[in-house]
Amino acid sequence: MASFSPLTPSGGATPYTYSYTGTLPAGLSFSAGTGAVTGTPTAAYATANLVFSVQDANNVVASTTSTVSFFVTGLNDTGITSTQCYEAGSNVLVACNSAGAIALNNAQDGMAGRDANASTNSNADGKLGFSFTSVPAAGSDPGGCVQDNVTGLMWEVKTADGGLRDWRKTYTNYDSTASAQKWNGSAYVAPTQTEIDAATNSVGFKNSVNTQGLCGYSDWRLPTADELQSIVDYGVAVPGPTVDANWFPNTQGNVYWSASPFVGYSDYAWFVSFNDGLVYGGLRYVSLYVRLVRAGQ
Repeated sequence: MASFSPLTPSGGATPYTYSYTGTLPAGLSFSAGTGAVTGTPTAAYATANLVFSVQDANNVVASTTSTVSFFVTGLNDTGITSTQCYEAGSNVLVACNSAGAIALNNAQDGMAGRDANASTNSNADGKLGFSFTSVPAAGSDPGGCVQDNVTGLMWEVKTADGGLRDWRKTYTNYDSTASAQKWNGSAYVAPTQTEIDAATNSVGFKNSVNTQGLCGYSDWRLPTADELQSIVDYGVAVPGPTVDANWFPNTQGNVYWSASPFVGYSDYAWFVSFNDGLVYGGLRYVSLYVRLVRAGQ
């Protein structure tokens, strides 16, 4: 990680001396000479409440209280197998260890990574390099969840019971009363808070799931586009669904909203297609599918 300095002193008599009280997350260190926090956090998720202080040459002390949080995550591989490489002059997939594939490019996706590593590609916990664990239902919600052991994210598993989280339900994606996100038939206008909190909008759906306490948690949210794309299995052919169906049943081979805004266009947001695994931008007033996530970000 890049270093950061919680304090930026001005005035006073130099030199400054820095200190802190509390415990830094594992892997980080603090410089008394510069006040900088450096290093690489090693905990999967680490939060620390710290008091940083600076003292000048005249023993005048100033301090600030900071909460330092880090989410440290691994990256999933793509799901491309060792039999899904290309060779020159053909669009037919061949074995990645074949002479033709190596001659074309010896760094093709299926030749390296977690998917190609025998120590990380057991299918018992997910296809190839993916690694998932089931999380049982808790609270008043009947469904379950899936923990991604590589990224550390926990995912909602859709149901097929016609209830709150049924896989056939779709949602608009309004998230701000200050942005022109809704089409009223003649112009884009800001949605009302009632429209944002509606059961047919992503925020309203998220709020309802948190009220139910899915799998014992109440901090579910809409994933970013990168997070949502992390569970795409690119080894699955179009029309999908491009995901491990053993761990993510009831998944549409279609598009799912993300929380990532489309910069420069308030009426757009990014979504991920589980038809082809690609990321696209779409109008927020269009109803698409949603899968919630927790932790990370």
